[in-house]
Amino acid sequence: MLQWTKPLSSFINEEGMKLLMGPNYQEAETKPFALADLKTSARLDDAVIQVTGLGFVKDLLIHLGVDLALRCLRSEPRLHSKEYAKRELISPLLYIASVLAGELEVAAEFSTKDSDAAGSVDFVVLLNSFVISVLEGSSMTP
Repeated sequence: MLQWTKPLSSFINEEGMKLLMGPNYQEAETKPFALADLKTSARLDDAVIQVTGLGFVKDLLIHLGVDLALRCLRSEPRLHSKEYAKRELISPLLYIASVLAGELEVAAEFSTKDSDAAGSVDFVVLLNSFVISVLEGSSMTP
């Protein structure tokens, strides 16, 4: 059996989105996403409210700010040389961004194996079970 594959990055935007979204795909709006579009007074999904006790986007963002402030208060992020410590600061941002985006999932320590390499990556962001982003925490050079 001959199998043909095409990397997702080689699709034009519309073809790629149709593949990812399947029958649920609707053509995207032409206006670009802007931070101003985020309504801080918007109510969170019931599942998020049930798990966190937070009711609105504003509450979630405040929670993120407090979480990051406490992490920075009790440890100096700039001094961390280990990748794990970098991931500790990336993690809250990713998970809250996925909640705000709606249908995104985040997987930590995602294992991968193909003909070129094998191992795990720090985080992947998935949409409908397709990996759409790979993130690696690494040391920053001053």
